[in-house]
Amino acid sequence: MTLEHDDAQVVDAPVSWTAPETDLWVASRSGEYAGMVEFHDGHFVARDSTGNEIGFFSSIPAAQAAVDAAAATSSPRATRSSRPTGIARVLRSRQGGATL
Repeated sequence: MTLEHDDAQVVDAPVSWTAPETDLWVASRSGEYAGMVEFHDGHFVARDSTGNEIGFFSSIPAAQAAVDAAAATSSPRATRSSRPTGIARVLRSRQGGATL
């Protein structure tokens, strides 16, 4: 049996946002981690789905738009890895544990 897949018909789901902690916003797309925004030292730090820093922003909407754009350009077929180091580091430090 052969399955055919037409890449032109792949439609990206929108990014949804949650705020699990004060000053932390986490993005997901189709149930997968898509990035995060953290308020730190007076600005909003945006990170992509792999934990890489996208940039520093003066507002939540600007930072979220950067994460949305990064999520839109990431491959929907990328290999899923464990929780990105960036969010793990933030959550662990907020819980009083050692950083990775």
